[in-house]
Amino acid sequence: MFTQGLDDVLLDTWDMAAEADLKALAKKLTRGNVNSTTDESKWTPLMIVCGLKGAAGVDAAIKECAKLGADCSSTDVEGWTALHWAAFHGNPPAATSLCEHFDVTEMLDKNDKEGKSVKMLCQEENNMDVWKAIEEGSKSVGLRQRKAAAE
Repeated sequence: MFTQGLDDVLLDTWDMAAEADLKALAKKLTRGNVNSTTDESKWTPLMIVCGLKGAAGVDAAIKECAKLGADCSSTDVEGWTALHWAAFHGNPPAATSLCEHFDVTEMLDKNDKEGKSVKMLCQEENNMDVWKAIEEGSKSVGLRQRKAAAE
């Protein structure tokens, strides 16, 4: 459950869609509340950010969530992770940022309550640009991890 201030900011952020002020949301986030969920739908701040196609500051907000310890594999009442949100809402920049700041392997392996994977949502919603971003982001992250391990 969110503190009243964060809950208001989160819902206002979602309502504003592409015009959302992600800086205001990021300022309200702490290590103690970054994994909080809304009461009814179990949305996390990370999910909301990933669903905001066209909003300025998506990468910075995702980076802040990662820095504060957000659990990227959390699911809402539909069984969606933050990556499912990016896939459904057609948000390639969010998918790219998730790949950069989180290990998305677990998210890719999760199906929602209807049995749909992230890739299936991308296909159904005609958001294959999101899937392409995930594939490219996953490859570059894997490459960086192998290089770091070799050093």
